[in-house]
This record gives sequence, structure tokens and C-alpha cells, in this order.
Amino acid sequence: MNGLAENGISEKALQRFFREIKKQEIDLHSMVIWRNGERVFLTYGYPFSPESMHRMYSSASILLALAILKAVEENKLSLKDKVRKYYKDRLPDEYEKNSGTLTIAQLLCMYTGENFSYNKSVFTILVQIVEKAVLSDYIEYLQQKFFKYMDICIFEDKEMCSFSDPLGLSIRMKDFPKLAELVLNKGVWNDMRLLDVNLTERLGRYQVSTAQPQNSEEIYTDRSYGYGSLLWRNRGGGFRIDGEYGQYSLIFPDLNMAVSIMAFEEDQEIILDLFWKYVYPYIWEC
Repeated sequence: MNGLAENGISEKALQRFFREIKKQEIDLHSMVIWRNGERVFLTYGYPFSPESMHRMYSSASILLALAILKAVEENKLSLKDKVRKYYKDRLPDEYEKNSGTLTIAQLLCMYTGENFSYNKSVFTILVQIVEKAVLSDYIEYLQQKFFKYMDICIFEDKEMCSFSDPLGLSIRMKDFPKLAELVLNKGVWNDMRLLDVNLTERLGRYQVSTAQPQNSEEIYTDRSYGYGSLLWRNRGGGFRIDGEYGQYSLIFPDLNMAVSIMAFEEDQEIILDLFWKYVYPYIWEC
């Protein structure tokens, strides 16, 4: 773990984190830490390697957000566009009355009614919108605008798409942290600007409250701190890419740091709990 202390991260804190991961039998597949423009920590759990393909689950929403915002940058759509613009011949008569003012910007922050409501069907709607706007499959669009410059490999299994995994994507494990690094670097990759800085910053910027009623049957601590554009806000600051079973990239612009984790853990919030308890308090500015 060379370079941790030099980059303001306690090696002992990480050791405690991994001891607890092992103690609680959490199936952690990888962890990568980027700070100050370099990778300072990397580990893979057997049998995974940098070349392994790994399901993204809803962490793939970052790719959809990038496609939408790139189309905005290229003036192929606007965040102010009404959703109805793209479904003129497919909407029921009552839509105009109930949801006729819904915009793309609202869909990006899951503000689909009077307040925030996380709804995976939004992914399907946004995919259809961006593909109509760019006249291309959105994965191919991402390939031309991002992946070919970043050397990112994505596999799209449309037969595996489901309600629990609506985007049906897998990513090469060494490529997952690159997405966080692109966002951390405000849209720049290897000195090449791939996305406008203001649009990139919009990804993690607070857009809507996600506070849950105290009497809610399911209260997830890390989903109570607000939502950006298909990204969640963190309890400890910054924001994150977030997918089922523990696909995380926690991005901390103020610390110039990103922490990417891939796992398979039913109680996925426990991974974040352990990070906030054992790692985050032992990171200092440098």
C-alpha cells in the first residue's frame, strides 16, 4: 500500500476496514483509491482481476447520465425539454393533465411527481430519449464520445435486462474506477476534455431531498442525504455512483479523492457503514 500516508490516508485504518470486511464475510471483489491524480491503493478478491467483467447493476446509471449530458453539450437535447416531446404519439390522454410538465432535468434527479421517488423505470425512459436525440444506440454514442478515449470496455446483455437491473451492463473491473476519476477531474481525461465542466459538476450537485419519513419501513441512512443527476449524495460529504450489491464509487471533490468498490453483498449498506466508520475519519487533507 505504497503512497497511502503520502496521500493522506491511514494504512492502519484500511487494515481495520479489511479485517472487519473479512469478519463479517462480505464478498468484496475490488477496491481502488484515487487521490491527487494517481492510484494509491488497489486490491482484487479472488478470482477477480483487472480484466474481469463485472455486473454494474444500477451503478450503470452514471453511463446514462454521461450520455444525456453529452447530448445536452452537443445541443441535441435540453434539460428543459418536456418528456412528452419524445412520446407524442404514445402517451395516454390523461398524461397531459398528470405529468405533462415533466422535464428531462426532473427525470435525472428522480423528481417524477411532487417529490423524490427512486424509480428504475426512469432509466428506460431516459435511454429512449437520448437514443432518439442522438439517433444512435446510447452505448455506441458513449463509445464514440468517451470509451474510445478512456479505453473502457462495456458488455451489454439485453437479455439480462430486468426491473432489478434495467440497464443490463457489465464493465471491465479496471475500468469502473475510471468513471469516478473522469467526474472527479470535472470531465477531463488525460488532458482531453470529454464533457463540459459545468455539466460534469451537475452530476453530483444536490438537486432534491431524499429524506425519508421516520415511520418508513425501510430507512437507508446513505440514501437520506439528497440526490444529484442519477448520483446519490454522501452522508460524509461528496457524492457517489451507487449500484445494487455494493457497486460504489465515492467521489470527494474537496479531498481530490475517489474510492471505487465492487462487491456482491445483499446488505449493501454495511459496506458504506464500514467505510464511514473505519476509513473516512482517518483521511486528512494533503
